[in-house]
Amino acid sequence: MEVLLKRAERPFKEKIGEEKTREAFDKIIEALNLMPNQFSGTLASEIPRFILSYSQNLDDLSIEKIEGILLHVLILTRSLTSLSDMNPRQVNQKLINRSKSEMRNVMDLLKKFVEKAKVGELINKEAGTVDDILDYILGEEKERLKFTDVGGFLKRAEKKYTMYLRDNKGQKLINDILSSLAGIPEVHRGYLASDISRFLAKYSETLSEKKESEIERTLTKTLNYSKGITKLKDLNKEEMNQFIINRSKHKVRNLFELYKVFLEREEVFILKEEKPSFDEILDYTLGRSSGPKALKSNDENNSAE
Repeated sequence: MEVLLKRAERPFKEKIGEEKTREAFDKIIEALNLMPNQFSGTLASEIPRFILSYSQNLDDLSIEKIEGILLHVLILTRSLTSLSDMNPRQVNQKLINRSKSEMRNVMDLLKKFVEKAKVGELINKEAGTVDDILDYILGEEKERLKFTDVGGFLKRAEKKYTMYLRDNKGQKLINDILSSLAGIPEVHRGYLASDISRFLAKYSETLSEKKESEIERTLTKTLNYSKGITKLKDLNKEEMNQFIINRSKHKVRNLFELYKVFLEREEVFILKEEKPSFDEILDYTLGRSSGPKALKSNDENNSAE
């Protein structure tokens, strides 16, 4: 892997400089090392080989487009962590179905994605999943199963919640949670909505061991937590993780871990408004702090001007 990238470095350095090349390649190597095991056997060499091949055709490309190409390679490589629960055959079949056989594997997706960068069409830097990339290349489809398939996970679990909660509370809460998860800003929705839905699907397998009040409490608190996250628009994923690490004194590392700690608190979470603020969630979960609050939402910023 690193041997192939080493061979590819020189042409990139000649076009965009040593510092930018080194920074981009270091991030790509890091992403390759974090790739799920089921993909690393092939893609850990195929992606560097693709970069090496591309390095021979940089002459007619501007600095901006070359940087964009490396950015798209990095984003796609990082996005493979969103497929940790799928095997390569399942991924290939999903790509075939979604693209109507235009793409048959991850490398086909990478090539299409890089072609977008080659003509100056860059995706949002915060794209976190393969679904985000597919939506960008092929356009969004409302009526489809996504790789992360938030709705699919929760809808399959809905019947179990309905069995254990009276008066259709299970169905109503799951539908409200789905709507709330859909309202999470894109920068966090790709990973957090999937993590929460998977958690609730797994939790649904243990309902026979739990009291009805405990089940309802878990769903209600999930709804309140996801509502609070809908206001987070100013911090990207890395910045948010660092904020949470600092705020929790290194006890919690990200929004999903914060969600699980939020659920574990036995004190009643008192709503001051229909949608709690993120600071209310932080204070309830981690205790009040004299440090900086979370950044204001865009709406709040605009109203303050």
